Amino acid sequence: MVANVYLGVSSCRSSSVEPCTPSVARPLTVGSTTCSWTRRDRSLSPTSWPWHPVPKISCCWATRCNWASRSRGHPGESGLSTLEYLLQGQPTVPDDFGIFLPRTWRLHPNICRFISGAVYEDRLDCQPHTARRVLAGKIPEWLDRPAGLVYLPVEHDGNIYESTEEAERIAGLVTDLLRASVHSTKGGVRRLTADDILIVAPYNMQVRRLERRLPNIRVGSVDKFQGQEAAVVIFSMCASTGDSSPRGVEFLFNRNRLNVAISRAETLAIVVGNPALVRTNCTTIEQMRLVNVYCRAVQEGAPVGEVVEVGV
Repeated sequence: MVANVYLGVSSCRSSSVEPCTPSVARPLTVGSTTCSWTRRDRSLSPTSWPWHPVPKISCCWATRCNWASRSRGHPGESGLSTLEYLLQGQPTVPDDFGIFLPRTWRLHPNICRFISGAVYEDRLDCQPHTARRVLAGKIPEWLDRPAGLVYLPVEHDGNIYESTEEAERIAGLVTDLLRASVHSTKGGVRRLTADDILIVAPYNMQVRRLERRLPNIRVGSVDKFQGQEAAVVIFSMCASTGDSSPRGVEFLFNRNRLNVAISRAETLAIVVGNPALVRTNCTTIEQMRLVNVYCRAVQEGAPVGEVVEVGV
C-alpha cells in the first residue's frame, strides 16, 4: 500500500520535491527526475529503485541518483544502462532473478514471432485477439501479407545519415497504405489514417528529411516513440553501408533500437534499407550478433519463397 507519493519537478538549475500529502512524513513511493536526485541534501533513503524496464538510464546517472539511496552505483561499468548492468549480457530476466512478462497485447503473432525469437529467447507470446489485426480492402501490390514483418530494399550509394531514395520510397508506401483498411480487435474494419502510421529513423537528419516530406505523419527516432504504438511502423535504415557509419556498426544495428522500432507495430512493420547492409563487415563477435539480428529481420520480411543471401 502506498502511504504517500512525492512528485518531483526539477531542472538542472533548481529542483524541488514536494509531498502530495504533507501530513505523512515519509513516503513509500517517490517520483522525480534524475537531476533532482543528484542533490546530496535529499532526506529520502529508498532501499530500491524500480527503474522502467526500458534501459534508458545509464549507470553513471544511477550513481549520481544514489546519493539518496543506501546503495551506490558501479563506476567500472557506468556506460551500461541500469538494466544492462543487472542482466550482465542476458537477453531476458532469469526466473530466479525477476519477473518476465510473457505476453504482449500489441503485436500481431507474425511480428511477435520474430521479436520473441530474435530478442527474447522465444519467451514472448501474444494475446489471441492480436491475430485479428490485419490489413484489408485495397492492399498495396508490393505487400504479399496482411500482417507481419516486411522488408523492402532500396538501393543507394554514399549515404550515411540520410537517404533521399528511402524517403521517396517511404512517401510512396504511405500513399499506398492510406488507401487500405485495417481490422480492429473487435471485428470492425476501418480505413487507415495518418495517425495509424509511425516512421522511425536512427539519425536526426533522416528524421528531419522525412518530416519535411511527410508533414502529416508522425516521424521520429526510437526514443521519441518509446511506449507508443501504431497499426503500421516503417523503419528507415538510411545508411548505404553498415561499416561506413561514423557512429559504428554498434549504433546502426543496435538490437534494442531495432526491437523497439519493430515492436511499435500492431499489424505491419516495414524495414526499408539498402541491400548492401546484410553484407556489413564485422570485426568483433558482438558486431556479428547485432548484424545477424538485422539479417534475420530481412529474411523474415522478404517476399514469400524468396531467399535473401546474407554475409560477405
